[in-house]
Amino acid sequence: MKKWLIFLMVTLLLVLVSCTNDVSEVTDILVENESQNQTSDLENVSEICVPGWKCIEDEKAYLNEDCSWSDRLTCPLGCEEGECIKGEVCEVGFKCKDENVKGYRLESCSWTTITECEWGCENAKCNLEPEPEEIVKIVEVSSAIKNLEIGDINVATIGETEYNITIYDLNQNYVILHINDADSEEILEGGNFTYQDLTVFVEAIYFQPYENGAREIQYSLE
Repeated sequence: MKKWLIFLMVTLLLVLVSCTNDVSEVTDILVENESQNQTSDLENVSEICVPGWKCIEDEKAYLNEDCSWSDRLTCPLGCEEGECIKGEVCEVGFKCKDENVKGYRLESCSWTTITECEWGCENAKCNLEPEPEEIVKIVEVSSAIKNLEIGDINVATIGETEYNITIYDLNQNYVILHINDADSEEILEGGNFTYQDLTVFVEAIYFQPYENGAREIQYSLE
């Protein structure tokens, strides 16, 4: 009887040991499989980025959802918060660059389509060639009454021209004047004579026929 009890106990013990080992092996296998599955899941997860415009040093670029870059742009003044830094902004259009130059001004304040204006630039346009100016002759003569006796020479100046005035013939009714190389017709008292740009007005005639009598005229110029 004792032997039988001992045999039974040994048999039960062996069965328990055998079951314990099997459970341990199964547990190890399950843990290993779970670890492999988690590693596989992590490997299958792709990197995801928030899309939008970003700065890469002095460049502006678009970051895609798959973390790749596209539409890269160089920013001459640098990049900040996903935007190119803007400089001075100018009104576009044709302008006078200076008093003699016309050009098209860009938003960047640079110039193109430069045109030299020979007659100056005004209101964004080259001035037209001016019409020839009318020459106005300035006459500088005295309107004061002058005396001229026979044998005397009076000089009148108009602009740059000089006129030599003398008496060619004189009597109590009229006088004939000699101006440079021309003779006038008979001029009565109160009459006038024009030679080129000079007009002589005879204001008075003094003629005394006797010896040493007065023989002269009074005249004015215009």
